Amino acid sequence: MEDNEKEIASQIAERRVTDDSTSSESIELRSQSQTTAQFSSFFIEHRKELIDFLRSSCGNGPPEPEDIAQQAFIRLNAHEALENIKNIKAYLWRTARNLFLSQRRDLNKRERIDFELETLFFANRGAESSPERVLLVREQLRIINEALKQMPETRRKAFVLNRVDGLKISEVARVLNMTRNGALKHIVRASSQIEEALMPTRDIDNEI
Repeated sequence: MEDNEKEIASQIAERRVTDDSTSSESIELRSQSQTTAQFSSFFIEHRKELIDFLRSSCGNGPPEPEDIAQQAFIRLNAHEALENIKNIKAYLWRTARNLFLSQRRDLNKRERIDFELETLFFANRGAESSPERVLLVREQLRIINEALKQMPETRRKAFVLNRVDGLKISEVARVLNMTRNGALKHIVRASSQIEEALMPTRDIDNEI
């Protein structure tokens, strides 16, 4: 475990070292070596403690505490003015917690959108949960999400605000600073685009 931690620490530290070209060659090499050694020592000393902190305060994930801890160390290592941070450990802990909460919010939002999309497009399926049905729904949700990504930003926002967030068309128009008819056209076009994208799966859907 310790050898693995040293390897990870060196890989993270090298990201900073590789980009450091502000000193003369001899001083740079000596500085790089010292920086890598100091960071590796700090990483090995605090990595497990940080993971335990994340697990106890935020849960087991997702996102995984181990992944968040490593991302936090990378953020710390990339900081351009470490000498100005009075308490590096506290900064690292705060960075890790913010990363965890941000990614958790993103995951929760993604789950909510998938649930709303499934309810919107597949409401008539009731409690059906055969393995084939589950796989098909996952594939159709992937298709819907891909269709949303390919839409113009305004069209995608209008659709999500109306169909996922539940805003009235007039409210969507106000949020997007457009006329009600303009918002309605975006929503209709987005729905048509999604239905068209789902067409290849409809025959499979009817057979299950």
